[in-house]
Amino acid sequence: MKDIVSVIITTYKRSELLPRAIDSVLAQSYENVEILVVDDNDPDSEYRKATENLITTRYSQEPKVRYVKMPKNSGSCPARARGVSESKGEYINFLDDDDEFLPTKIEQQMKVFAADTEKKLAAVGCYANIVDGEGNLRYVEKVDVKGNVFFYQMCDNVTTTSIVLIRKSVYVASGGFQTMYSCQEHWMLIRLFSVCPYYNYVPEVLIRIYQHDGVRVSNNNNWSKGAIQLYDNAAQFFERFTPEQVKVIKKRRNAHIINNLYICHEGFEARKYTLQRLKIGGQITMEDYQLYMKFIFGCKISQYFWNTLLAIKHNIIDKLK
Repeated sequence: MKDIVSVIITTYKRSELLPRAIDSVLAQSYENVEILVVDDNDPDSEYRKATENLITTRYSQEPKVRYVKMPKNSGSCPARARGVSESKGEYINFLDDDDEFLPTKIEQQMKVFAADTEKKLAAVGCYANIVDGEGNLRYVEKVDVKGNVFFYQMCDNVTTTSIVLIRKSVYVASGGFQTMYSCQEHWMLIRLFSVCPYYNYVPEVLIRIYQHDGVRVSNNNNWSKGAIQLYDNAAQFFERFTPEQVKVIKKRRNAHIINNLYICHEGFEARKYTLQRLKIGGQITMEDYQLYMKFIFGCKISQYFWNTLLAIKHNIIDKLK
């Protein structure tokens, strides 16, 4: 019998979009799946009532769907932890309540796991279509990295939550999601690959991820706090890398902090971290030039200048073709 795959869908205030996610899992060509819908709405809220009504009326006769109610609104990390604790599968996939799998996603990713006879892989990813709220394609997300990806994950995300299918035993050994100001996903993946660093992916689009226009988070400094917290947390793993690799990691994490500080309109703090960047050392990169330009000229002017340079570059390349 095929291994069980548990798909954990945490939901909060989006019952109207939830069927799209659930139905996309029910439509999978890989049949041995269970769906855990973890309701993180407050028990007395209209959103809890709407979600409960949806599950009881539309999916009450569907044996693959299990409905789990959080005792109170606790946030995505506790809700995901509850889903994992209730799951029966050997493999888990978190799915945001507004995203959708394409029909062969789990089957194709499980084939990669099946080919891993030594069971070295922690996770398997794929490409993703990033679309707007109406379903119009914005871009295709591709990260063509595989093998030992621990160093890469310390610098940038190899994959994202809805995309990646994870071996549950590795996830549990890593401690899973932990509540932070932000960047919970990145920190979870760092710890996942610290336990087992091997990753592979299917080079096809197997999921549609929706980006909804709405209120910007630029007035919420949790983004910058989370980036700083991620840097501090990741430092515990520096000893597992060479001095030069540590410099690369520090600079990437430093850039993440600086950019998030600018997003949150904390320009003074961003400039402080830019000065700290000078102390890290290492090879000068294009990212260094971009950040130093922001330090001198500010975000808008430096971005305009940088976009102009890129346009000139592309124009020259087009003429040389």
